[in-house]
Amino acid sequence: MRISSFESEICLPNGVDLIFPFFADARNLQVLTPPWLEFQMLTKGPILMHSGRLIDYRLRIRGIPLRWRTRIDVWDPPYRFVDSQLKGPYSFWRHEHLFVPERTGTRCIDQVQYAVPGGPWVGRLLVRPDLERMKTLIVPNLQSEGRWARGAIALIFGAIAFVVIPFSRRLGLILFLAAIFTVFEAVRGWCVLRACGIRTQI
Repeated sequence: MRISSFESEICLPNGVDLIFPFFADARNLQVLTPPWLEFQMLTKGPILMHSGRLIDYRLRIRGIPLRWRTRIDVWDPPYRFVDSQLKGPYSFWRHEHLFVPERTGTRCIDQVQYAVPGGPWVGRLLVRPDLERMKTLIVPNLQSEGRWARGAIALIFGAIAFVVIPFSRRLGLILFLAAIFTVFEAVRGWCVLRACGIRTQI
């Protein structure tokens, strides 16, 4: 069995103490997983993460419905955790999540080792393209309605700031900065509250 590897990384503007809980919460997999995989969590109730924890879910790969069971092999908050496939489509799957504190935030590194039935050519043709697509989607955690909502909120903040500035520069500046940050969330599709593990409706 020949093992292939894939690595990606992103930098997020929050401390590791805020970033780790979001990525480590199994319930957030639905936010982080691309919609074409039709991810569905099967494990019921609160999922307390620890070494040896088993998690079951259902998804579609290339339109084929599959059940997947993973095990948390390493649990080292807030810097690292590792999951591996016990049951699923791969001959071998190991996913290491690393969180490196930096001056401007947290560098999040994903290191995946995998093998598929049919060998590395099948993996190169079918698996790696999907991993590359997921690499570009791992940061956004907002759906389209969430982006539109934040765009509208940014307009409201900006309008209020314009009205308030003649009376209170400090409050006007705060509202103006809030508008800019909300525009950033809308454009990037990234919600700071969700990144901190706080669930929002949109």
